Amino acid sequence: MNDNEIRGFFLKKLWEHRKENQDMRFVLRPSDFSFPITAQEITRIGLQLQEHNLAKICTDVGNVWRITASGVDIVERGGIGSPIEVKITNISNSVGVIIGNNNTQDIRNSITEISTAIDNAVASEQQKAEAKNLFLQFLRHPLVVSITEGVAQALGAAMLVIIGFALLFCVRTYAQEIVNTKDGRRVMLNQDGTWSFLTNATYSSQSSIDTVRAYLESDSWRGRLSLVLNQEKVKPLMEKRYNSLTEWKKPVYHILTTTETTTNENGLVKIEADVSGKTQAYFLRKTQDGYRIDWEMSIVVNSFSSLDTIRAYLEAESWRERLAFVFNPEQMKPIMERYYEGKTWWRPTFQLLTTIEPTPNQEGYVKIEADVDGKQKTYYLKKTKDGYRIDWETSVGFNRMSAAEFHATRPTTPVQFRVLGKLSDYYNYEFKKAKNEFWSVSISDGEQNYGTGYIAKNSTTGDRLFKTLKDGKKHELIVDLVYLPNTESADLFLIAQVVSVDSWWLGASDNHPIQQGAAAPR
Repeated sequence: MNDNEIRGFFLKKLWEHRKENQDMRFVLRPSDFSFPITAQEITRIGLQLQEHNLAKICTDVGNVWRITASGVDIVERGGIGSPIEVKITNISNSVGVIIGNNNTQDIRNSITEISTAIDNAVASEQQKAEAKNLFLQFLRHPLVVSITEGVAQALGAAMLVIIGFALLFCVRTYAQEIVNTKDGRRVMLNQDGTWSFLTNATYSSQSSIDTVRAYLESDSWRGRLSLVLNQEKVKPLMEKRYNSLTEWKKPVYHILTTTETTTNENGLVKIEADVSGKTQAYFLRKTQDGYRIDWEMSIVVNSFSSLDTIRAYLEAESWRERLAFVFNPEQMKPIMERYYEGKTWWRPTFQLLTTIEPTPNQEGYVKIEADVDGKQKTYYLKKTKDGYRIDWETSVGFNRMSAAEFHATRPTTPVQFRVLGKLSDYYNYEFKKAKNEFWSVSISDGEQNYGTGYIAKNSTTGDRLFKTLKDGKKHELIVDLVYLPNTESADLFLIAQVVSVDSWWLGASDNHPIQQGAAAPR
């Protein structure tokens, strides 16, 4: 049984028992329902209705509920005008729209029949909702109320039935021609003569590939809207994006994913397609009506905006969702899995400090600055044929060898690290008397402390490093670290080479610097 049917039964029970006590409270038990249901399910459905002010829970313990005034109105109108879909059937003794004195019961039954007829019409869920709202607006109009009160005494129910079925005829006319395609899908003829795939309840393919195919074959963005998640939220975004087009052109496409894939732990399926010569990725989630496309995620993944890519990366619900925005995702997957293993996941609070889309350098890289949980972060992105993808290792400062492994193994051959360096004055053990010959640099990666590295003052790289670090701040560095043979402390080592200063990107150079867009005032 669908939630909308359970919600209708729930409200109907509260409505039937509303006069049993002064405050209209009623304890709902599984035995009150004509179908199997648990107490937890009753609570879940009740909270849905409470969210839309149709019912209220009256205690912290147990399913004690009361129906609100809005809930009473919705039940007595047969579900018409409800802010959440509710299926009300067989309501009797309601106080409905009164036309005349002797036709009240017929009118009540007619309202329910009209509502049920609209529910059963061959039309989209959006069209059904629009029809019900139009019907409700008609009944509420002051002119209609005055006419029905003064003139329609004898006609009462008959007039309402005529109105209702005229409205139903309009709904059916709107989706009057339904055609089954050769592959079993259904399309309808719109008023403007175009064809659209049927929505939600009428288009319920259990194939994610078929859903993407139907999306790409749609003759308008409104046809596509029926195949995406969170339609109310997405509709204005799609309207803004597609209304700028001078004409709608159905793309030439080829589905690259040829077999159905299993959902990941976030319930998403990824389908790839060649669309007008470009590889596009579509992310879908399985619903009770079949697969639906996560339009926002799919659009950003295929976006050519580095700012959009970073925004989507930081808003991802898990590291696996972040994979979609990372360069070389298959190669990065096991590395990211090890990196995030055991770490508590949360979506950070962030603000993009780079506000204008930057121009990529000759290697196709840009960098974006962002404030993430109060810390300034730099993200490096590479432009690909499918849009911008994040150089994840560079952006997070990932090192193949951890600080713990470095300390434990004490390698005497150089190992490269992305670190944060800050000028220090610590000299000890074998470097205790080396203050005149070596610069002392405190080394960490933002999470782990590596210790202190030493670099010769009279070397070119030593001089270059000192000029950067003399401001006393931490700087991003790529350095080669190495231990002296038989070193006394794991926390002291040599900086054998400075590969990069103020950047964790290995490709950075003076000839091809990475461009950053304009930053917001801080």
